[in-house]
Amino acid sequence: MKIAIVEDELIIATNIWRKLIAVGYEAFAPCSSFNEAIALLESETPDIILIDIRIKGQRDGIELAEHIRENYDMPIIFVTANGDASTIERAKMARPNAYVVKPFTKQDLHAAIEIACLNFIPKQGPDAEPKKSNFAVLKAGHDLVRIHNEDILYISTEGNYVALTLKGERTKRIRTTLSLIEEQLDKEIFCRISRFCIVNLNHVEVLEKVRIKVAGNFLDISRNYRNDEHLRSLLEKSNS
Repeated sequence: MKIAIVEDELIIATNIWRKLIAVGYEAFAPCSSFNEAIALLESETPDIILIDIRIKGQRDGIELAEHIRENYDMPIIFVTANGDASTIERAKMARPNAYVVKPFTKQDLHAAIEIACLNFIPKQGPDAEPKKSNFAVLKAGHDLVRIHNEDILYISTEGNYVALTLKGERTKRIRTTLSLIEEQLDKEIFCRISRFCIVNLNHVEVLEKVRIKVAGNFLDISRNYRNDEHLRSLLEKSNS
């Protein structure tokens, strides 16, 4: 997941950037003003944006969030130390998907990002084609877990749990079954290769007839899954 940061205090901005990298996200170099943020959005495509309410220039972070809400389509998190009533009321009008209050830990930041992604609903015009989400929303019991598709490398069974191996050497375990997870995934991106494993086809490094390499790990392809059309297509390309 690629994250934009808008914060005009260099030390704080650098600290946020480091926290994001430590948790396993990708982060753009921080922006310090409304205009810098808009320039970034016109040249890059972040998945989520963190905005400090008080940024330098005539237009503050709330105005930036309102502009993004009108012209772009991404979750917005306010990062702020401001808790006064008038600021909160103005901030609410921009409809952020989450808040995180300074000072905060990397765990606080990670939690705010997960909440913002879960709360975010992509724009959909009345005549628009259904829009594919960049996120996998996985139901586990009464909970919903929302994870960016590109963050998932592969998914495997671990007893009564399913383990999602993610970018940044992270693992997330959910008490559910692989079959239930499979039903909730984008079939164009994810492919089951055995009773015990599903892989993200965008992260395949090596594909052989009986095994597949993802993130440096070789995973066995069971006989019953070797004729999957996605796998066959990839195998044909690798042999051509």
